[in-house]
Amino acid sequence: MQLVVMAAGKGTRLAPYTDNLPKALYKIKGKPEIEYVLDSLLNPQHGGLFDRITFCTGSNEIVLIDHIRSYISRRHPGVSCSFSTGGPRGWNSDLMAAYELLNDTFFVVNGDTYTDFDYDGMLWYHTMINRGGRDLGITMAVRDKEPHNYYIDKNDVILSGKVPNTKDAGVYIFDKQMLPSLPLDGDSIDLSYHIAKSVVQGFMIDKFYDLGSFEGIEKFDAEVIGGINHLYN
Repeated sequence: MQLVVMAAGKGTRLAPYTDNLPKALYKIKGKPEIEYVLDSLLNPQHGGLFDRITFCTGSNEIVLIDHIRSYISRRHPGVSCSFSTGGPRGWNSDLMAAYELLNDTFFVVNGDTYTDFDYDGMLWYHTMINRGGRDLGITMAVRDKEPHNYYIDKNDVILSGKVPNTKDAGVYIFDKQMLPSLPLDGDSIDLSYHIAKSVVQGFMIDKFYDLGSFEGIEKFDAEVIGGINHLYN
């Protein structure tokens, strides 16, 4: 299965440390945050689900690209690695720029999102729902115990115009056919067109950590690195 890692973020929430450093290389306890993210995604407990990774990075982030290549070859030599650097800076446009590198169905993970859950189960859910005729081309991992920004109904469909009851967890499955209708303006992920068409479904998970903010990193340090609590507390 192909994994796309969105690693082109400017890291403004981690300034000034990321003023001259790609956010993905910001170190947490001496280790770049992108390595925590990839170690979790490529954990053998997932049965080697991801065997191909495409990284969406900024065109001038040679240091980040070289670091990722070295890390993958050293830690996960069986995983193929490619890079897309052709898009303007912005989540949707960066993903769209990788279009020619993408399989018909693929996972997308934000490069500053650390989580560890049943990715196989999420893929099964995405596949079975579509085989059942509902034709939902995007699945979004969500959590209901965070500040909310999306509404999910009793059928797990993400809808607009409702009081939010779940939080986007930064992990998605896309069918490639969904990409041409992505809005290309703005810096953050924008699935407004697809949500309006009711083709986005939610997949509930237990926990995720936002490594793009000092608050999220502090929580990650305490609960995961420090081992105060298990990931699923």
